[in-house]
Amino acid sequence: MKYSDELGSVTQQPTAITHETVNKVLKALKTYPEGFQLHPKLKTVLDRRNATIETGEGIEWGTAEALAFGSLLLEGHHVRVTGEDVERGTFAQRHAVVHDQSQVRSYIPLAHMSDMQGKMIINNSPLSEYGMLGYAAGYSLYDPTSLVIWEAQYGDFANGATIVFDQFLSAGESKWNQQQSCVVTLPHGYDGKGAEHSSGRLERFLQMSSEDVTTPAYSKEERAHRINWEITYPSTPAQYFHLLRRHQKRNFRKALIIFFSKQFLRAPNVSTLEELTSGEFQSVIPDPSVPGCQARRLVMCTGQIYHYLNKYRETKGVKDVALVRVEELSPFPVAEVQQLLAEYEKAELMWAQEEPRNMGSWAHVEPRIEEYTNGERELRYAGRCIAAAPSTGYKSKHDKEQEIICEMVFQ
Repeated sequence: MKYSDELGSVTQQPTAITHETVNKVLKALKTYPEGFQLHPKLKTVLDRRNATIETGEGIEWGTAEALAFGSLLLEGHHVRVTGEDVERGTFAQRHAVVHDQSQVRSYIPLAHMSDMQGKMIINNSPLSEYGMLGYAAGYSLYDPTSLVIWEAQYGDFANGATIVFDQFLSAGESKWNQQQSCVVTLPHGYDGKGAEHSSGRLERFLQMSSEDVTTPAYSKEERAHRINWEITYPSTPAQYFHLLRRHQKRNFRKALIIFFSKQFLRAPNVSTLEELTSGEFQSVIPDPSVPGCQARRLVMCTGQIYHYLNKYRETKGVKDVALVRVEELSPFPVAEVQQLLAEYEKAELMWAQEEPRNMGSWAHVEPRIEEYTNGERELRYAGRCIAAAPSTGYKSKHDKEQEIICEMVFQ
């Protein structure tokens, strides 16, 4: 692995996979031991997911993840996933482990693709975020070629492992010259479920990122190599797929924090197979539907709020507000954002988020936009007001707050 003083040798291989690889993974996903009896409802779900791979349309979050895991396993990487409900997935999005309904036995399809594949290990863990993330961090240090993932049941619960984030994942390389390769996935998103089931505390991770607002526009690989860890919020299954594979296709490692939406793990938030067999992870996803010459406002955001805003825009028939997704917040995509600012040079600028103003990405993004525009363009804010708790526990109040944010964006 290459360390931060070896910048000249930083490389990254392509993340797209071949149709041959897709077919090998699909075969495993459709094959079970003789006499294995799936639960009828689960069989319907898995058959539908496999059909989306065959047709190349409608690939959901869990399907894209299975293809990412499977392709990495076939390339010889071990995959290890732990968390309180990871076998099924907290939101029933994964189903990596299935259980026979006629006898006591379980089966992991991705563990049975090839005699030459890596090991697939996925286990539900005890209710100890501190213990499980600490073990995952240590495991990833010992074997940086493995994809080692710890997933919180809800992103909010990551606070139980704060010591590991503070002492090891964010600062381990700086203190001990040991690159961390642990991946942390945090379910995040406001849906009226209350302060303990809404926020992965994105602001805390960004505050620990070792990147200044004056950091120049390095290449993608170099900026990732210079940072202490990566903070991302992919909004589509394809983005998540490429992000997982990118993590393993570099000749260096960084701890990777992935926030993901709880509400948009299925249709209509789907990807195509072509997006997995071509392309790469995009740090910024532009909005070709509203080019710079037509836009009165450029709204940047990250995460699931994009889907709410886009639906509101379609419902209201708004044609002059561009919605751009910043999928990677640290290292910040300086070149891509500067290009956007140039393209939308006459448009108003706005940052939209679900979180209160003193949380989320606002404090991370606002000074950077000010720096890139030399203070000549104001970045307006659309989001919840400053608060102590991350969110309300009343669905009616949540819906009203969400409506106000949408009105702020499109007024």
